Amino acid sequence: MKKHHVRRFSMIVIICLAVSFANNGLAAAEPVKTYASNDFTYTLVDGLACNIRYQGLSGNVVIPDKFDGKRAATIGDGAFMNYPFIEKVTIHSNLKSIGSYTFYGCSELTSVSIPKSVRFIGERAFAGCNHLTLTVVEDSYAVWYAEENGIPYILAE
Repeated sequence: MKKHHVRRFSMIVIICLAVSFANNGLAAAEPVKTYASNDFTYTLVDGLACNIRYQGLSGNVVIPDKFDGKRAATIGDGAFMNYPFIEKVTIHSNLKSIGSYTFYGCSELTSVSIPKSVRFIGERAFAGCNHLTLTVVEDSYAVWYAEENGIPYILAE
């Protein structure tokens, strides 16, 4: 009999929490708005340009410090995935992270410059980039990542 009461009480608590969240507007998330800026799209999170994705056709890509006045923060997962024509990518100094599979399958990619500000690079971010050499800053996260993943690198001057 005790077990029955515990189960019933647990179900009541769960239902109350669900109703409480629904009444407070926590159950439904607001849709994320995507913005376009030149050859890129991004979303805003706390005033920062996040989930940056490339939509252009240039083989030489420069990811700027800002998008429409908003500081660049993160490159999204798969942002450049399977863009075989990209050869070189330069990332400016505000960026904090590079998502998983970001450059996956960019078979012609030979150079990516990564600033010291980058503190995270997702799994398999450069998989399938067989001709790639990273340009990194000494004692940076990118050096560690390159060494851990067997990616050739040179130190920036």
